[in-house]
Order: sequence, then C-alpha cells, then structure tokens
Amino acid sequence: MLVSLIAAIVAALLYGIAAVMQAIAVRAASNKSAEDASGGVDPGLVVRLLGQWRFVVSMGLDALGFVARSSPCTGCRCSPSRRSWRRTSR
Repeated sequence: MLVSLIAAIVAALLYGIAAVMQAIAVRAASNKSAEDASGGVDPGLVVRLLGQWRFVVSMGLDALGFVARSSPCTGCRCSPSRRSWRRTSR
C-alpha cells in the first residue's frame, strides 16, 4: 500500500513538472508575444519545440510518469499487468 502511494505521488509530480516545462518551452519557442497572439496555428512551432531541451526532457518526464502510474504496484484496475481487470464468465 505504501509503495502504491509513493508511486502515485511520484507520477503526479512528474506530470506536474513536465506540464510546467512544456509551458516554458512553448513560450520560449513561440515567435509571437502574448499581446500579438491571435490564436492562429503556427505550423513551425512543433519543429522549434523539438529543438528545445526543456520540451524534450518534459516528454521524457511524461513517459516516466506514465510508467509510474501504470506500474503493477499502483493497483490501477485498467492496467494490463493485473490479471483481475478481465471480466470472467462464470
């Protein structure tokens, strides 16, 4: 039970840190200021984001958070590692 709690807290922290890092990377990679942003789509933004180290690291943190969340010790009912998630027909 304690391991599950720690895994859930670690996953939440990783997701939170990754979200903040992604926001910082998007703001740094954007060509427009906050006042100039008209809501239009910038097709080159994704390419510029992949050149930002913060964005690449944040994607890795998201992946680690997913692994921590779906580990068998967290007890997630939808995790494929648990055998009890399948409905049995009796």
